[in-house]
Amino acid sequence: LHQEILMSNFLCELKVLLIDYFKSFLYLSNEVYNQTKRREILDAISYVSVNLEKRVSLEEVAGHLFLNQSYFSRLFKKEMGETFVEYVTKMKITRAKELLEQTADSVGKICERLGYDNQSYFIKLFKNHVGFTPIEYRGGKVSVG
Repeated sequence: LHQEILMSNFLCELKVLLIDYFKSFLYLSNEVYNQTKRREILDAISYVSVNLEKRVSLEEVAGHLFLNQSYFSRLFKKEMGETFVEYVTKMKITRAKELLEQTADSVGKICERLGYDNQSYFIKLFKNHVGFTPIEYRGGKVSVG
């Protein structure tokens, strides 16, 4: 987001970018809040959102929350209905789709930006979740939305 803000040439571009970002953030926040009221899980979700463009591990988040890794893993699965890794992957794929729709960045750059070292792995992961490769998704072979 920071890089996109810096690259905005006009105030109207910046306005649209920030409105879209906050709408997305509010939507995800409401979705998560409706799933769980546990402070630990809400803090974990917030941590993931803020650090989405880095590698985010279960160990790192559990440490940030001062929780035992096994306990945090079980609690997350119980509250969210998916593992922590599944959740982070889903959020990264969602962000990748946004970047493919809203930027001209290459798949390699998006892959790197989201903390993936292996572009082939990222493409395979994206295709498993979306049903299309990132290039196919951007090229309009799928209805965006």
